[in-house]
Amino acid sequence: MCGRYRIKDTDRITEHLRMTHNIPDWLIDQRKPRYNIAPSQDCPIIIMDDEGDVLPIPCIMRWGFIPYWEKSDQSKIAPINAKSEQVGANSMFRQSVQKRRCLVPADGFYEWLRLDDGKMKVPFDIHLKGNRPFVMAGIYESANRANAVI
Repeated sequence: MCGRYRIKDTDRITEHLRMTHNIPDWLIDQRKPRYNIAPSQDCPIIIMDDEGDVLPIPCIMRWGFIPYWEKSDQSKIAPINAKSEQVGANSMFRQSVQKRRCLVPADGFYEWLRLDDGKMKVPFDIHLKGNRPFVMAGIYESANRANAVI
């Protein structure tokens, strides 16, 4: 589960999304590369409409899941990741995983290795061969429609 990811080659990701999901060019915000997308930042995602049609809808959502019962945008609970093997059993995610899934375009993500002393972490850039673009699975909550978890 990543804690940071990147959209480095916006032209290549845009072309990939156009060919694989018929997504228009404007999905990637002004085609500026983003090398360090972090939780609580806005990021481009692809959702389906509320009726369940197969027409993909590109939009921007903030990274961090705010549960449907939360009334404030500044929730004390805002997980950034959800484990696939546990998400169906957790009441916070159950409806979203069934009805509100999304795709998160990327061309790499970061994981950290703690060095021997445990105080210093070294980031590793993880990507596909040839830096090919890909999408990660995500869920979002429609009550807020501004927040997603990857």
